[in-house]
Amino acid sequence: MNSAQISQKTVTDEDSHISCEVSFDKYSSVSADGRLDAWKNCRNELKSTIPAPFFETFIRDLTPELSNCAKKNLTLYAEESMLPHLKDKYGDLIKNSLENFGFKGQLSILSRRLHAPNGNESTATNHTGSTTSKLNTESFIPNPENYRNIESLKQLDFHAASVFIHGRPGTGKTHLAELLHSLYTEKNDSSKYMSLESFILELGSSIKNKNTDQWKTDLRNLDALFIDDFQFIKKTAVHSQEELRKIFDFFSAQNKKIFFISDVPLANLPLREDFLSRLQTGLNLTLLPPDQKGRSEILKQECMKFSVSLSENEINLISARIRDDIRKLKSVPHRLLHRKSTSDILPHIEELFTPGLPVLPEQILKTVAEHFKILPEAITGPSRDRIFSLPRQITAYLCTELLQMKLTDIAALINRKDHSSVVHFRKSLEKTMENDLFLSQEIRQIRVKIERNIY
Repeated sequence: MNSAQISQKTVTDEDSHISCEVSFDKYSSVSADGRLDAWKNCRNELKSTIPAPFFETFIRDLTPELSNCAKKNLTLYAEESMLPHLKDKYGDLIKNSLENFGFKGQLSILSRRLHAPNGNESTATNHTGSTTSKLNTESFIPNPENYRNIESLKQLDFHAASVFIHGRPGTGKTHLAELLHSLYTEKNDSSKYMSLESFILELGSSIKNKNTDQWKTDLRNLDALFIDDFQFIKKTAVHSQEELRKIFDFFSAQNKKIFFISDVPLANLPLREDFLSRLQTGLNLTLLPPDQKGRSEILKQECMKFSVSLSENEINLISARIRDDIRKLKSVPHRLLHRKSTSDILPHIEELFTPGLPVLPEQILKTVAEHFKILPEAITGPSRDRIFSLPRQITAYLCTELLQMKLTDIAALINRKDHSSVVHFRKSLEKTMENDLFLSQEIRQIRVKIERNIY
């Protein structure tokens, strides 16, 4: 994980993962009142006193927020799914530890969805100390697996000269890049956002008009440069690749930043070796689509903009069925504006539904087996031992969730006689997941592995 480098007055290297979660520079005199010191000491104490798996799952990623308007308060943000267990099992432990380290104020533990990623904060203080309006429309809601790295990028204070952002179409790459571009503007830094096509056209125009030196100077005077649609780079575009390499070298020497946004992974692009080797030294972020909670929030925001009313069940249904492309999700309110009745929904949007991820059932089986360090044949075999039955249940569950496979086809995949076994597997797994947060997290990790292996 690549962490933003924050002032040593607020966060030490040991606590760098906290700096990825919250913009400490938004608050003046954060370290003065001792709340942050109390939390750091509390976290270190818990790390040494509770079992490592429990610390890693429940405590490590708690996000502290310190508000100037409530100097005696401390708010910790956690994943919504973990809140009940976290408060019940560790709430008093955290509170007592904080008090032992001098914190006497009010402690709140809230859902991370109430925190900055939802865009609910109306103002923020930028790096120069002035107050500016914060983006609160079309707020970027990342997949939880991307959250830390995106928060790190939003600090705008990382060491790498380049950032390569890639993901399938509709995962929000352009939205994220535009958000980062706006953050540079907020801190009064000069930046430019352009497509690869625009870059090539400007280069050609400068050559034609004999003002290439001035064009290069203008680009090099920027603090940040964003190049979108980088997947269209051609191997034959030698001149363009050479100019981008030179810009990279200049930006690297001057501690400036260049961002590349692409539908295709870096390793699959036809880049010159000298250019590719430079980009490989930068940050490389694979952007995953938002999870269902994130998609539901995006859909709610879009519906509010266009005054389209949907029930909570309808929101959940649509966000579960449109998984692959956020653009499709955002188009739902447009399609429903002129529906004849409130019950006339599906005919307008059915064609937007995700038929399934571009992955074969056998790939899901293989990924699950690799995760549990067993052979696929062990999952499809007859053994009912827990070390084989659990991966078997997860395979059946993911084939339903990700591919909407027929029960009979899933039964054939895992070598079972009929669909009744698959129904039993799913019910058993869902019941276990309700009471086992570790299992839910493990299944999410497997899903991420599957999605990252699509290319």
